[in-house]
Amino acid sequence: MKKIIMLVSLFAFVFGLQACNNNDSNITATIVVNEDQGIQINNATFDITVLDPDFEITGNIFIYLSNDLSTVDTKTYSSADSISLVSFSNLSAETEYTIEIQATIGRDSLTVITETFTTLAQASLDIETPEDFFAMSNNRSGNYVLKNDIDFNGVEFVTPFTSSFIGSFEGNGFTLSNIKITESRLYNGVFGYISSGTVKNVNINQLEIGTEEVPIETSSSTKTGFLTGYQASSLSVIENVTISNATMFLTTSSSTYAYVGGIAGESRGRIENVIIENSTISLHTTSNAIVRLGGAIGYGYESAQASQLDIDVDLEYGLEADISTRSDRTFSIYVGGLMGDVDPQSTNSGMLKEMIYEGSITLSNVDYNTNENDEANYSLYVGGAFGVINRSFDMMYIDATIAITVDAIDVENDVNQSLRVGGFAGLVNTYNEPTQIVLKGQSITLNYDANQVQARVAAFIGLSRLVVIEGYVLNAVTINDETVNATLNLTTLTSLNDFFDSEFLNEQLIGA
Repeated sequence: MKKIIMLVSLFAFVFGLQACNNNDSNITATIVVNEDQGIQINNATFDITVLDPDFEITGNIFIYLSNDLSTVDTKTYSSADSISLVSFSNLSAETEYTIEIQATIGRDSLTVITETFTTLAQASLDIETPEDFFAMSNNRSGNYVLKNDIDFNGVEFVTPFTSSFIGSFEGNGFTLSNIKITESRLYNGVFGYISSGTVKNVNINQLEIGTEEVPIETSSSTKTGFLTGYQASSLSVIENVTISNATMFLTTSSSTYAYVGGIAGESRGRIENVIIENSTISLHTTSNAIVRLGGAIGYGYESAQASQLDIDVDLEYGLEADISTRSDRTFSIYVGGLMGDVDPQSTNSGMLKEMIYEGSITLSNVDYNTNENDEANYSLYVGGAFGVINRSFDMMYIDATIAITVDAIDVENDVNQSLRVGGFAGLVNTYNEPTQIVLKGQSITLNYDANQVQARVAAFIGLSRLVVIEGYVLNAVTINDETVNATLNLTTLTSLNDFFDSEFLNEQLIGA
């Protein structure tokens, strides 16, 4: 792995010999940059000496580390003799910090010395080979630059970030291809776990996460996505990414959760200008795990932001629940062409906008395997765009074919089954009136026992609460082999020209 050396400034090894704010005190201190470890990108080590020749110190000695915003570390020592090598970690690159040493004299606190230092600039690390890519695991805060296309054909692929990535990955428009992920992980995807890191300007082509013949199997919770399993911070950015010809086959027996999506299993950061083409996600569960499945994002946390998404992903979900002796098994399953479930936004910038979904959503077999003593709720929300959406959204184009089969329960029980299906969403909660929403030529096919399942079906949302919408009506809604009228009175468009106020949507849909 090559390093591009960036010009950094180093300062003298000795900051100062003493600094006292009390002329009557003879307490002095020195802070010397350690020769072996010194000042690095994210850490700094000093040789610190505190001298108290007159035994004035009566209590603890405190060493504070702060930046412009706040105190970031405090170290406490019972005596001057116990202070020698002092290290600070988890620092930010190219940031000025202040070290302040305070000594306790009676009931007073004396500032003995105050000095500043600046951490080094982050070096850029070139990525040219599969080995370079995997070696990113050795430095999760690195700034990485892809220098060429990388073909992983015949190379065993393990995501370099099984724990949080806080650096940056600049793809320069190059492509990572022929990636095969065969291992089960809590955070699974090409980049595994992105915390406050940035991934941008990269293409991914021919990606397999499991296969139809040999799906990835897990008994524990999972967050899995083509790009990342978990985008964990509101500071994280995923931008200008294209994923093509990707497939995922995943089976889980976890009774906790399964968050699965084309871009991210769970997102808490910003995602912008991401295209997924000709791809498939197949998720099967065998227990009562919370399921959040989306063509783009499985679960969007309250800080998640997303815009300019073009998602062409066929979704397939199946439930074959194991027989259980538990009587309180609750099933919560949210599936959406774009996102399975989206929390209310935490900031005004949390709107979801400028999105396309084109594909099929198939729940081929939903078998809760209910016991006679079950007294739980079974909730299934499915939508062409969202399973459940709890925030503002705008400018959407949805062309989804939805097919759902729910197995009948053949025992006596007190289970409450609810099914909410919408050409746009299973459930919508928003205080803003969305505009420029197009539903195109969709169909919904449902098969279930009408005596057991409480179902609501609509073109726009799967319940009676309505909002203004402009777009196409559903082509057909079929319930138990009978065609029903489940459409709303929507405006029918003859052309998309001049409909969207979005350069991204116009370019993707009509080439404008």
